[in-house]
Amino acid sequence: MTDPADPSMAPAPGGAGTGPATGATSGLMARLDTAGRLVAGGSAAVIVILVLGIPVGAWELEGYALVVLVAAVVALAVAFVSGPTGAGASWPVPARDIALLAGVVLSVVAVLNLIEVLFDLDQIDDERGGVVGLLLTIFLALASLTVLAGAVTSREIAGLVTAPVRDGDRGTRLAAAGLVLALLGSLVMLTISVYQMGPTFSFGVTLAVLAAAVLLLNATAGSSWSLPFAPAWIAVVLAAIAGWFLIDLTGQVTRQNDRGNLDAIDLLAFALYAIGALLVLAGSIWSAVERQGLIKPRTPAATA
Repeated sequence: MTDPADPSMAPAPGGAGTGPATGATSGLMARLDTAGRLVAGGSAAVIVILVLGIPVGAWELEGYALVVLVAAVVALAVAFVSGPTGAGASWPVPARDIALLAGVVLSVVAVLNLIEVLFDLDQIDDERGGVVGLLLTIFLALASLTVLAGAVTSREIAGLVTAPVRDGDRGTRLAAAGLVLALLGSLVMLTISVYQMGPTFSFGVTLAVLAAAVLLLNATAGSSWSLPFAPAWIAVVLAAIAGWFLIDLTGQVTRQNDRGNLDAIDLLAFALYAIGALLVLAGSIWSAVERQGLIKPRTPAATA
């Protein structure tokens, strides 16, 4: 999960399992470092919880559940493929960054889903699988946060927030601010407002989070991503697709408003989310163009 040059990344000594399948899995887990075990164990738990939640009616395999499943599978595969062999360090996008992106998506989506359920308990028996569904939703959020904790452990992230300011990356700063606004809008939409985490909203939030995260991971000049183009262009594509989902969501909101189903809080919450998503797109484009050399980056002020 981390660069081989970092001693903390070295795989732990292997251990023997008791059965053919169990032994192989135990052996792989034993060869992972602490961060890798958290990522692998948490993502495996997410997959199991998702499967258990379908028959009890906690969710359907669409929208946020599908996002969580894909992110968990990616995190699990990265942990097992890169951990024991150390192959992830030579990937164009380092394994530790892929795991971090998956962990961020898992945590944001699972926690937003949990928040929505907690603020809509009167519908839990009809739409969320009752008490069992609530417990599974809580466990899903905890397992997702475990993946994020493992991914954070394997990568130094202290500079992800300070780097855009220190290096004068205006596009990344704009996208990060937009993501904050989008998430604040999402919280209002899912708590005191009437919105739900449908597929359009879930995919849009996921893509906006990924776009901003890609920019933050590459905000420093020493980024370890070895791509033939500026990684900010990946953020542009992700944010643009998020913008497409925003257009679809805007249509849904407009139709509901025409029917008189929305009030001022509902509209303001959506506006906050929409402005944030658009700022993520604008920041992604700005950062990509700046890093391509089409506009001159601002030079940070010299310190005494």
